[in-house]
Amino acid sequence: MSYSYGVKKSTYNSARVYPAVGKHFSEKELKEITSLIEDKGFNVVRKFDQLYVTDETQCLELNALIECLHKLIPKKATQRRERQQRQEAETQVLLWDSERKAHEQNVLSENEELVVVITDSIGQINNYNMTKLIEFILGEDKRFCGILNPAATARVIELGFFNVGELNGEEANLCDYEALKSFILAALQDNDI
Repeated sequence: MSYSYGVKKSTYNSARVYPAVGKHFSEKELKEITSLIEDKGFNVVRKFDQLYVTDETQCLELNALIECLHKLIPKKATQRRERQQRQEAETQVLLWDSERKAHEQNVLSENEELVVVITDSIGQINNYNMTKLIEFILGEDKRFCGILNPAATARVIELGFFNVGELNGEEANLCDYEALKSFILAALQDNDI
């Protein structure tokens, strides 16, 4: 059970719980919300399809009461909110995915010499992007699926691996990753000698 609602300051010591724009609370929803609020010890007065809530004990300031009501009454997720929550969850998975981190550490430790050559050539990049670049250079991936930070991009431009091309119908500087790959492999062979 979740509801489409808002909460605003009503008077000096009360907050108003009202339905979202274009919505109405049903009788059942009003009873459920009233029950949730009264169970926490707040006083509820109903006027039409709006609820006026006061803290008779005056323990909470009005802003704290409003925040408490937001936490107390489950809110229906909108499409925008669902999309935002999904993106946040995906980001968290990327940040804390232990398998991905273990894979990165494995690739980096197995290719320490290549990491040194890449760092000497274009500068420091994070583990995720370093792993993606190594996988591309070793031929495990057909494309480089990472991103270079501004310092690495500047170094790649200095090395001359940027070409003017077309991206989404507009002229843009595009990195020639195949040339960068050849350059790093040549530097790796020079290192071996």
